[in-house]
Amino acid sequence: MTRADLDGLTTRQRLVLEVIADYWTAYGIAPTVRDVARLVGCVPSSAAHTLNALEAAGRITRTPRIPRSMRVVEQVPS
Repeated sequence: MTRADLDGLTTRQRLVLEVIADYWTAYGIAPTVRDVARLVGCVPSSAAHTLNALEAAGRITRTPRIPRSMRVVEQVPS
């Protein structure tokens, strides 16, 4: 298996998506980059890099300059 599995996501990217969804369920708001970093166990710059990759891949959306605006985009099975 390669670094990115069949869905095109790395293990960390899948973990971050799960963290965002779980945080929304628990608190009713999106996590901050620092929250994501703490929950995943990495530094904020690594979390930001992962979030940028997920946004570029269309797996999350974020509104520039609006804190806590990330949302997981539901993927329709093909």
